[in-house]
Amino acid sequence: MPNHYDTLLHKHSFYEVCYVLDGTGHYIENECTYLLKSVSWGDPFAVIILVSLFLLAIVGIGLMIAALAKTPEQQMALGNLFVIATCMVSGMYWPIEIEPKLMQSVAEFLPQKWAMNGFTDIIANGAHISDVLGIYGILLAFAAVFFAAGVKALR
Repeated sequence: MPNHYDTLLHKHSFYEVCYVLDGTGHYIENECTYLLKSVSWGDPFAVIILVSLFLLAIVGIGLMIAALAKTPEQQMALGNLFVIATCMVSGMYWPIEIEPKLMQSVAEFLPQKWAMNGFTDIIANGAHISDVLGIYGILLAFAAVFFAAGVKALR
C-alpha cells in the first residue's frame, strides 16, 4: 500500500469502501480483527423513488423559505431553524416512538416522518415499490402543496 494510505484516516476509509462495495472480509488493526459484513439497502428502485419524492418535497419547502426571506442571511437562518426543528420532531435524529404523543401527532404533517417510514419499510422490512405506494403518494402530495405554496409566494 502507498504511504499516504497508511495513515489512520486513510486506513479506515479504504476498509469502509471495501465494506460498501464488497461487504465481506476483515481487517486487523492493533492486533484486533474487525469483520466486514454486507448490508442490504433493500429494493434499489423503491429507494430511488422514495428519495426522489422526498427531495421534491424538500425543494418545495426551500421555495417557500426563499419566498419568505428578504435576505440571504434570513434564508439561512429560517432554513436551518426549520430543518433542525422538523427533523427532530419527525424522528430523523432518534426513534419517533420516544417522543410525546403530541409531537408524534405533529410529525404526521412533516415529509421527513413519511420518508423515514419508507426507509424503514424498504431497508429494514424488505418492502418493495408496491408496498410503499401510500408513502409515495403522501410525499407527492407534500411536494405538490409545498411547490404550489412556494411558487405562489414567490410571485
